[in-house]
Amino acid sequence: MNQTLWPPLVKLQVISGGNVVGPPGATFGPRKHPNYELIWIRSGIQRVSINDSIKFKGTAGSLFLIPPGVVDRYDASKKERIVLSYLHFDPGPIPNGWPSPSHWPLFRRLPVEN
Repeated sequence: MNQTLWPPLVKLQVISGGNVVGPPGATFGPRKHPNYELIWIRSGIQRVSINDSIKFKGTAGSLFLIPPGVVDRYDASKKERIVLSYLHFDPGPIPNGWPSPSHWPLFRRLPVEN
């Protein structure tokens, strides 16, 4: 890894990752995160609940960055299947310039290519 371009990611450790395909109406969680997780909704619509207080509507292109200790739940639309990818990781020390994990989860929506 080029330390000049990505000094914050030098200590990144990937724990596990994969893809999930769920039928319409599938539910995942609630569960408590043991480590950091990046979740990318590839297709479908999900209602996302974080710690029973933060609610998102996740659609294709939605990214969630979740810290350890958070309880999350995902409820898929009853009309279409859900496809998502995930990555459990340990970033090492949180790099300067990143928001503190106490301000996470972070949510972004990427443009979707057709």
